[in-house]
Amino acid sequence: MRGTRYFQFARLLAVLSVAGVVVSLSAQDRYPEPSPFPVNSLPGNSLPEPMPSLQFDDPEVRPAQFVAPAPGPTVPPSRAIVDPPPPVVRIQVRVPADSPPGDDLKYLIVVQNTSSVDAHGVRVRHPLPDTIEMVVKATPERDATRSNNKELVWYFGTLPAGKSQSIELILRPRKDAGEIKAFTYVQFEHGEAVTTRINKPTVKVAKQAPKQTVRDEPYTVRLIVENSGKVVAENVRVTENVPASAEVEPITKGGKRTPQQDGQQWTWDIPKLLPGERRVIDYRITAREAKDVFVL
Repeated sequence: MRGTRYFQFARLLAVLSVAGVVVSLSAQDRYPEPSPFPVNSLPGNSLPEPMPSLQFDDPEVRPAQFVAPAPGPTVPPSRAIVDPPPPVVRIQVRVPADSPPGDDLKYLIVVQNTSSVDAHGVRVRHPLPDTIEMVVKATPERDATRSNNKELVWYFGTLPAGKSQSIELILRPRKDAGEIKAFTYVQFEHGEAVTTRINKPTVKVAKQAPKQTVRDEPYTVRLIVENSGKVVAENVRVTENVPASAEVEPITKGGKRTPQQDGQQWTWDIPKLLPGERRVIDYRITAREAKDVFVL
């Protein structure tokens, strides 16, 4: 075993910056759970007293020393989207197929909601052909604000599920009319009300590493980055500041080193982090000085 002096590994804090936020409804992929992280055993039979527990003041960082990630899928399963049933409204028109000259024509119009949900904005239109001389009777009364000399309109508003409305209409044809063609229409509104909450991604980071180790003895640090929010987090960057005397070997690919005046900085970029997804970043560090080391 090299060296006789020990140093204590103090507070570990990861600095995380989120550059962008978007909302996505695309299908979610599953990411396999990382293998359990073995904490290096400490050499020797005699060690100094362990340091007291540290208090973390940053709400974005959870202390996770010597705590393995929880088992189970990192991405929650997708839920089926169920739309409400649409209303179905039908119209039936009954009138004699043949009539003698000079007789009035009696129409029976029935509008029925055959579905299990209410229909809203129900309206019946009956355009008047040129072969009609006058309207003899209309029960119920036509809507005066929507009707005119060319068209009769009845507005029923909401037609409950399974209910119907009947219209009795009597028209007088012109004396020279040989055939009466009538068209009757029903219209209603159907829509869906949806709500979208604008949520920011909630990204948290936890760190795992031994509290004590030996100078010149490498040990592994694990960073656990998790999106605990309900929307996708994009352009997530994890930054680690390490003393200049320490040697860092990135285990997780993608780590980049940036020279600093006092120390060195390592960054890992995560392009996209789905809701509930967890990423693990590992790197190996070797301290070359026997002193307290603060890794931020």
